[in-house]
Amino acid sequence: MLKWASSTDPIVKSIFEESTRSSTYLSPAIQNELIKIMAEQIKRQIAEKIKGQAFALMADENRDNGGHEQLSIVIRRVVNADNHKYIIQKYIIGLIRLHEFDAQTLSNEIVNYLTNYGAKLDSYIAQCYDGASVMSGKCSGVQAILRQNHMPNGIHIHCHVHRLNLVIVDVSKVIQYISEFYQIVSKIHSYFVSSSVTNEYYQTA
Repeated sequence: MLKWASSTDPIVKSIFEESTRSSTYLSPAIQNELIKIMAEQIKRQIAEKIKGQAFALMADENRDNGGHEQLSIVIRRVVNADNHKYIIQKYIIGLIRLHEFDAQTLSNEIVNYLTNYGAKLDSYIAQCYDGASVMSGKCSGVQAILRQNHMPNGIHIHCHVHRLNLVIVDVSKVIQYISEFYQIVSKIHSYFVSSSVTNEYYQTA
């Protein structure tokens, strides 16, 4: 990362070239620490931008390459630019490592994460998730818990991209050549990821 930065920033370049061998800041531990510091600064800047404004919450569970479940949190707001032109802005403010996956735990994680950055939960006007019951359940899903206890104005919206995906999946099942195409792709994927040998061959091909 510092090598890349040194190619465009003369200050970083001078530090990189003039540092002693014991203080190059190139060890994995130092690099990770620098990334964490920069990420924290970016999150704080985003928190300052959204203070006192109405905004929407978007969240989704994802599994990383290591097989760990993470909850991505996105803030969406509308900005009034010059000449009454409105711009939609989205900020990815965090990934939360999950160990439990029930609605109450997810709700607590979201609330704790947002309040840690000074977000006023009553400023939320919408929450957007996929259609999974743990997120969008009418009575006991995340959206219901947050609206009842933290975000009284946060109306729930089923993610339109997710709805479109569900439609495409259903349509592809009834159109034969599309169904066969995805079956072939799925089998190829399964073949390469099911074995470390085939996966290594794929990586080096």
